[in-house]
Amino acid sequence: MHAMAGSSSSEAGAYEDTDSQPLKLVYYLVYPVGKLIELLVFKPIQFVGSWMTGEREEPDPASTKTIGPRAMPSR
Repeated sequence: MHAMAGSSSSEAGAYEDTDSQPLKLVYYLVYPVGKLIELLVFKPIQFVGSWMTGEREEPDPASTKTIGPRAMPSR
């Protein structure tokens, strides 16, 4: 509403160059690439890292409530 109030256009909601944001075009191009990198690179790294450090818990199919972290393999 604020952008339209200061507009000199007689047509309500008309697009003008003064209302444009050039970085929005960059955002539209970069965001999908960043999201794809997050899903294909960083999520698997997080999963493997949390699995190896024991932060993830094993599922409890018998519902015995004895859930614990995965053991690290001994060398």
